[in-house]
Amino acid sequence: LGRHSATLAQTSVAVTVDWPMLGRVVTRTKVNPSETTLGVANVPKLAAQWTAATGAWMRASPALVRNVLFIAGSDGAVRAVSAATGKPIWSSKTNGIVTSSPAVANGVVYAGSYDKSLYAFNASTGGKLWSAVTGGLVLSSPLVSGGAVFAVASDNTLYAFNASTGAKLWSTLLGVPVTPPNKGPNGTVVVGKETIQAGTVRSSVALDRGMLFVGSADNNVYAINATTGKLVWKTATAAFVESTPTLVNGVVYIGSWDDRLYALDETTGAVKWSFLTNGPVLGSPTVVNGLVYVGSCDATLYALRASDAAVLWKVVTAMPVGQSATMANGVLYIGSFDNSVYAYDAASGAKLWSFKTPFFVEGTPIVANGALYVASMASGAGRPNLFAFGLPKTPAPPPLASALRPDASAPGLR
Repeated sequence: LGRHSATLAQTSVAVTVDWPMLGRVVTRTKVNPSETTLGVANVPKLAAQWTAATGAWMRASPALVRNVLFIAGSDGAVRAVSAATGKPIWSSKTNGIVTSSPAVANGVVYAGSYDKSLYAFNASTGGKLWSAVTGGLVLSSPLVSGGAVFAVASDNTLYAFNASTGAKLWSTLLGVPVTPPNKGPNGTVVVGKETIQAGTVRSSVALDRGMLFVGSADNNVYAINATTGKLVWKTATAAFVESTPTLVNGVVYIGSWDDRLYALDETTGAVKWSFLTNGPVLGSPTVVNGLVYVGSCDATLYALRASDAAVLWKVVTAMPVGQSATMANGVLYIGSFDNSVYAYDAASGAKLWSFKTPFFVEGTPIVANGALYVASMASGAGRPNLFAFGLPKTPAPPPLASALRPDASAPGLR
């Protein structure tokens, strides 16, 4: 009995999985290989577990650490909320809009702001630890590794700061920005329902084997030594590179405004292949099990073979697909400019589920511990813009004590 009780105690301990940064890991794969609760068979049953209204639109993707969600919005605030209930824990302000997805490491939350600064907050209390000034808006999401935090600013410069103190370690200019195609009034570009500033860097860095990889407003993809900030290589595309790279098996997968998805050799930058769509590729590709999933502003979500870009399936949508997908247990989750979030069967592209939100979903959904978390661009008092989805709750079984209590009516028990 003692051994059996010990076994029960061990198996009852819940193991939680974190999603501490954009893309979950430093290679920005956007894959949760540990998810077992949600899958192709039951995702159609997903239901909202709670919703929250922050009042500020959110382009940033959430981060999840120890059952706390970290989010950021247009009111300049970085927030912590309970992943179980959506109830606020703390909120701390920057001096500008925050579209940078928070990164959490060693009890610290990092996020960039339109006030041209990178911030560090205490993850438990929200207290400001430091801020570091850059030369431009910090729209990209930070990456933390080896005691340093890396981020790109709109001055087309990659910065490295000491993660503990905020002291600048180095900075590297990523060329001279080039205006993206389809330039509109006042230097803006319209993609779907969104208007963005031409020449604004949104690509976030990815890290592998001591090198940082990032897209640039000068039409190039860069590999930079993470310790020194020195150039390792750069590879030209035909247009502005807004996409965040994904690194898998020595290959850099990244999209460009030239309507192409590129696969580059991580060591040399040589082009292994490029795949032409009919619109800019702004989102970050998701690569798993030898397949590449990527959206295009031609309103199509593609599944390609990673070795040669052969099309395995594609889904035509009603709006441009500038978002990035999350993969977990055979299901792709992605937001849309049609004010919805979708779940697709990763093997076939069949739609499994969708949910209508008050406004469009630009950030990448995250999936962990049997829950799907989605942030929306909805704003204003009382408009839900943060959602948690899960499987419907099942009634609890009767208490064990009741189940084992003798039945007084049974023979021989009176």
